[in-house]
Amino acid sequence: MQTLVDLGRMIPKGDNNLGLLRLTMAQFFRINGGSTQFRGVVPDIIYPSAAGSDEHGERGLDNALPWAEIKPASFKSQGLGPLQKYNEQHQARIKSDPGFLYLKNQAILLKEARERDTVSLKESERKKEWKLRESRRMTLKNSFREAVGLKALTDEEEEAEDKKRLAAGNDHEDPFSKIMVNEAARILSDYIADQARPVVVQTQ
Repeated sequence: MQTLVDLGRMIPKGDNNLGLLRLTMAQFFRINGGSTQFRGVVPDIIYPSAAGSDEHGERGLDNALPWAEIKPASFKSQGLGPLQKYNEQHQARIKSDPGFLYLKNQAILLKEARERDTVSLKESERKKEWKLRESRRMTLKNSFREAVGLKALTDEEEEAEDKKRLAAGNDHEDPFSKIMVNEAARILSDYIADQARPVVVQTQ
């Protein structure tokens, strides 16, 4: 649990632009005694796009509070049973899934951009690099669009479509935002299908 403290309020008639202080006031602990701090809740099935997530959010900060643990509460676990089968089905699916191929290649582009440690001072060179990145980005997006039966778009058409969807309140209809949600539904469907299967009892 955190709050932001405006440092400018501490000095009467002083500089109001002293910045903000992020203050941790308390920590949450789960029923098993582990905190949500730093580690969060570790999922049973991890999407490949979650790789490198340690670099983002609070855990990526130099002074992040470490994970902590207290005495667990008394509880009886009602687990879902072994989930390895569903993870294997998920892994097999995403190897050829257009959405996850797009996310994988998009992550590569972002990694390349983050790991660059030099920048050209020539405006013409910067513009050339930017156009190349945008071209690669649109090629990836259009490959996904065509794979799911949508038409390829130019930058201008994509921007117009995004504005139209946002104005209509249909931002959830963005096909890119559905990639992970649809796979989560498939994993759940695999699990439900197994639970609904009748148990065969053999008798002599």
